[in-house]
Amino acid sequence: MRTNLGDESSLVPLIFLSIVFILTFDHAPSFGKTSARLSETFYDTTCPNLFTIVSDLVTAAFNAEARMAASLLRLHFHDCFPNGCDASLLLDATPTFQSEKNVPQNNNSLRGFDVIDQIKAAVEKACPKTVSCADILTLASLEAVVAAGGEGWPVALGRRDSTTSAFAAAAASLPTPDMDLPALIQTFAKVGFSTQEMITLSGAHTIGRARCASIEARLYPKPEADINKSFLKTLEKNCPRNGNVSVLNNFDQATPDLFDNAYYQNLQQGKGLLHSDQALFSTQGSNVATVNLLASASGNFLGDFASAMIKLDDISPLTGKQGQIRLNCRTQTCLAVLLLLSAAATVAECQIAPFPPLGLSETFYDTTCPNLFTIVSDLVTAAFNAEARMAASLLRLHFHDCFPNGCDASLLLDATPTFQSEKNVPQNNNSLRGFDVIDQIKAAVEKACPKTVSCADILTLASLEAVVAAGGEGWPVALGRRDSTTSAFAAAAASLPTPDMDLPALIQTFAKVGFSTQEMITLSGAHTIGRARCASIEARLYPKPEADINKSFLKTLEKNCPRNGNVSVLNNFDQATPDLFDNAYYQNLQQGKGLLHSDQALFSTQGSNVATVNLLASASGNFLGDFASAMIKLDDISPLTGKQGQIRLNCHTGCDASVLLDASSAFGTEKTVPQNINSLRGFEVIDQIKAQVEKECPNTVSCADILTLASLVAVVEVKGPFWPVALGRRDSTTTAVKAASATLPTPDLSFYELVQNFKRVNFTIEEMITLSAVYIPYPTRTSTRRTYTLEANCPLNGNASVLNDFDPVTPDLFDNQYYKNLQQRKGLLHSDQELLNGVGANPATVNLFANASLTFFHDFAEAMIKMDNLSPITGEYGEIRLNCHRVNSPAIREMDSTDIDPLIALQ
Repeated sequence: MRTNLGDESSLVPLIFLSIVFILTFDHAPSFGKTSARLSETFYDTTCPNLFTIVSDLVTAAFNAEARMAASLLRLHFHDCFPNGCDASLLLDATPTFQSEKNVPQNNNSLRGFDVIDQIKAAVEKACPKTVSCADILTLASLEAVVAAGGEGWPVALGRRDSTTSAFAAAAASLPTPDMDLPALIQTFAKVGFSTQEMITLSGAHTIGRARCASIEARLYPKPEADINKSFLKTLEKNCPRNGNVSVLNNFDQATPDLFDNAYYQNLQQGKGLLHSDQALFSTQGSNVATVNLLASASGNFLGDFASAMIKLDDISPLTGKQGQIRLNCRTQTCLAVLLLLSAAATVAECQIAPFPPLGLSETFYDTTCPNLFTIVSDLVTAAFNAEARMAASLLRLHFHDCFPNGCDASLLLDATPTFQSEKNVPQNNNSLRGFDVIDQIKAAVEKACPKTVSCADILTLASLEAVVAAGGEGWPVALGRRDSTTSAFAAAAASLPTPDMDLPALIQTFAKVGFSTQEMITLSGAHTIGRARCASIEARLYPKPEADINKSFLKTLEKNCPRNGNVSVLNNFDQATPDLFDNAYYQNLQQGKGLLHSDQALFSTQGSNVATVNLLASASGNFLGDFASAMIKLDDISPLTGKQGQIRLNCHTGCDASVLLDASSAFGTEKTVPQNINSLRGFEVIDQIKAQVEKECPNTVSCADILTLASLVAVVEVKGPFWPVALGRRDSTTTAVKAASATLPTPDLSFYELVQNFKRVNFTIEEMITLSAVYIPYPTRTSTRRTYTLEANCPLNGNASVLNDFDPVTPDLFDNQYYKNLQQRKGLLHSDQELLNGVGANPATVNLFANASLTFFHDFAEAMIKMDNLSPITGEYGEIRLNCHRVNSPAIREMDSTDIDPLIALQ
């Protein structure tokens, strides 16, 4: 029997049970056992073929590329070492945390994620929602060793996955290739390994490769004394000075893909690849005897390695109810969305708007927006031709966006009542420009490819085209980023470099986001174009000029920026070719003509940095090639992908449950604005859901998320479409009475007024017509244009509270009958009928929906996804109300801000 939406008594159980079921799913038995310890038989009944699935896929990957064994083993080691074996390493970055993939020890050196993804997909197919990514990674490392000829070891299972990364712990705890023996001993001891176990685990380097970047410090400017002479020649040939640092070198020259004890024999001969490898033998002590023992017989090593791996596997696992079971190893599992997605199979007419795939790709928009590159290139070129300075401005926008929390267009957001804009941090305030060009590009792209291309991708492409317009070289750009839903004000203030930084501060600042000193110097070459205000250099000049400023250049600066003069006057970074992207910047540094203190510090401070500046100054090709490589790395800082973030329709610019708040002494209530008074209902249903959710998950789920989920379940229960719901909203701490009164549509609006009304929140005409299918009745409105039925129901001067069905045919079924009614002039409200008959109306869309139910369902689902994402409050902003009708007390709000781990992006 169909549910009647007008009867809360029948609606409550359906919505209530659906949402409570959704929100408590993480504790359901289908997630596997919840033993508080690990066991070799953990999945014997819930996933009996697990070992076979993992073994088959790892073996296939090894057969396709033998190097993969080392890659998978390294993934497991680098996951377990910081905070335990919890698959935190696999998580991509989000606005709430940086990814461990980007710490210096991991950046550009980890691989094998695709194999883990394949295994996870196969395991999910066989045993849905049962096996953790942490257990998969643990088993994959075992099977990798076996595939390469090593011995296996018993693996206890039952780990669960972390819900965040351990970026800081990874950066602080993972060993580096330049460590000497005491540092290695100390690093491994911190996680409970003895010196002998450290030497044994280092034997994992009997397979695999390392880039020249990891060994060039051993070779230049002077090779380390303990390198075997013939081996040195091999390394120098493979890794020439100033050569390609990405070239790979085998750890073991003889049997590079066989898991044996040759690694230790290599150490005895001075053929350890990394400094940290050779240090195990070249440094005198008991370690030498351990190396000799492991080198003497393969059995010694393989047995000891198995024992050490058992110990590694057992580092601080999450078990029982800790953590979660991710469905995608790269992202946190949003349990409510998960369950809704799994429940979708029961919805007969499920039309889900697809999300883009995870990960970036150069071909991401080839089919969905094929002219994207041309649009961006043409508009950036036009802006550059109008004002050459714009190239530097656009490049700077991209750099200042990516540096704090990744390339997510958070910099473009204007301030709102819930967050400050990154535009206002000291490093950006009054110095960023080019926003109008990004807006022009976005408008053109939206016209060509609506709701498809993110502002983050536009900003990334604009920086590329800016460099090319100024005469620089291009680089391949992978696309598929999504936009953040909030700003990273604090991160920007803390992480962006400042013009007064000295060399150590610059090195440290860039290292925090994974850049080497050489890459920092290369990226600084962006200052070969552009301008800086006197405000950025006056500290170099007064009261006493810095000693490393070229004398003639000093006179120019003093003339342009006199003491107590106009601090907004602009100065060219490069006096000779200020708008040409060349290597003149480094030649200026050699002559003491660096504009900022931070510029000249790259050359005036003695160290290996001087050689880098000289190299880049010597030939433009050196700089342009290295700059392109560094930009590829910059572009890849913590992008939001897949279901993360959103695709903004306006790069500058809500669902916060403010409508639920009762009036208080501090504010009025939105319930009493004309568009809402006497027409909103269902508050008691939300209250019941909130009460049950608080019982199951105290202080966790916002009223905003409950309201969002309730609207979805309500539509589904009356046979409407399903759509995926991203969660993580927080509740407002005040109402928006004026905004509600000014923006909510009224039943007497004309078509033109409706268009303008919806346009204010970035909805198109088609989306406005789509969403109009769920307008709520406004009982005080009658119309002389309506039929006799309406006149009988609503007589002149009669009871204005009498209700009228929007659809007299199927009033409680979510279908496309609304549009058929409009074709017959049976729209209930004036604003309804205006969609078809108003001046400037769009009958084509109405007629399309009237004739195609599935088209309406699909478009409605897409529009609801967009509505759900209107300016959500996330992260540390707002609160999690304990009662949806009122804001929390100051004491509860303080607890909320300190004890609850917020999700800054909807997941």
